[in-house]
Amino acid sequence: MKVVPLKKGLFALLILEAVIITLVTIAFMFKLYNIYTNLVYNESALVLNLHSIITDATLSEIENLSFETFSNPDIQTNLLKYYNSVNHYDQYLVTNDLYTQLFSRYIMNKNIISISFIFLDGEEVATGHLYRVNLSDAARQNIIKAAVEKNGSCGWTANVAGENIVTHTV
Repeated sequence: MKVVPLKKGLFALLILEAVIITLVTIAFMFKLYNIYTNLVYNESALVLNLHSIITDATLSEIENLSFETFSNPDIQTNLLKYYNSVNHYDQYLVTNDLYTQLFSRYIMNKNIISISFIFLDGEEVATGHLYRVNLSDAARQNIIKAAVEKNGSCGWTANVAGENIVTHTV
């Protein structure tokens, strides 16, 4: 049996202890990192889930709004009157009626910033908190083009009239 000097034995023991502490610290840090990553992932998933529920509810509200608008007989009658009117005075009266109908229904809804009916001739009936979304002539033409392409069917388009504007074309 070989006798190891005391200094070398203590030095070897300290190195062994340092290696064990380092390995335990690395394992602990790895476990802590995994726990942190899982917590961040779960929190992010929860926040995204809540935002998707809010977005889904808002989209459902917009869907109900469009269904109510297009199934309302008074609004449909006024739209037909506008389409069939032969002079500007009749169109003016119909646009005032449409404005009143839209204003009374949707101005109290804080989620709706503006509602505008844009007819194929470029005329517009608008209501809302901002009263009117400022559209350039090119954006207005894009909306009319999208409506003509729908050929009478309904559809939603995003960002045709500008950034963060959803357009319902018929």
